[in-house]
Amino acid sequence: MKIYKNIYLFCAAAVLITVSADAAELSVQETHRAWEKTFSKNTTFKFNFDLVELKGSKKAEDLVKKFVYNNKKIDDYMAYKAKQFTSDASKNKAFSDRDDVYESYYNERTEIPFLNDNYVIVQHYEEFYKAPAAHGSHTTVYYIVDVNKKRLLKVNDIVKDVPVDELKKAIGAKYKNFDFAYNDTLWPSDTLTFDTKGLVLFWNEYSIAPYSSGPIEVVLPFSTVERYFTPQGIELQKSFLIH
Repeated sequence: MKIYKNIYLFCAAAVLITVSADAAELSVQETHRAWEKTFSKNTTFKFNFDLVELKGSKKAEDLVKKFVYNNKKIDDYMAYKAKQFTSDASKNKAFSDRDDVYESYYNERTEIPFLNDNYVIVQHYEEFYKAPAAHGSHTTVYYIVDVNKKRLLKVNDIVKDVPVDELKKAIGAKYKNFDFAYNDTLWPSDTLTFDTKGLVLFWNEYSIAPYSSGPIEVVLPFSTVERYFTPQGIELQKSFLIH
């Protein structure tokens, strides 16, 4: 007999920040949800979501919803991701007769580190483990949304090819004895964003290094990398620095 149980551990929503913009007052609303589902005596899935929504600009709000949340409302999106993660649970009988307890988890978090009337940057972090796998997985993506053009910007929309030698120099300075033989295709990075020091390049696990190395993140100073910016990259850089 399949046991199906939902336990709601925490549920809250709050407006975190408010930003004055030329056309509207933008705010970020955060939603927290946590629960678990038990499919059999020894198969449990735990979920934790910390997701943000943009309020105050219908156009920007709809674009974030489209690109980040599969065009779904927050509650529908969380249910959709949970269903995806547990889709094979009721079919997997391999461990149902064992005494071991198999506990899997799925955590997802989004943040908005930057927004103005023209651009919104959403940081998306996903972490999950599906028992009895050897280890979990983690993924980070920065969604950079051009509000006026209604499009999601890719790495090459922002910065042209950064020379491999410069990438190796930056990576080698931060990660000693880095094995570049694992994958010599360093460009483009998996994702990128900006901070006050420069352009942040990010590669997820397995992309250019083995799992044991974890994700790789380096910051290229603006003085080094700005010559490779596209016109849109220059505009983004200026927007970020005056933010």
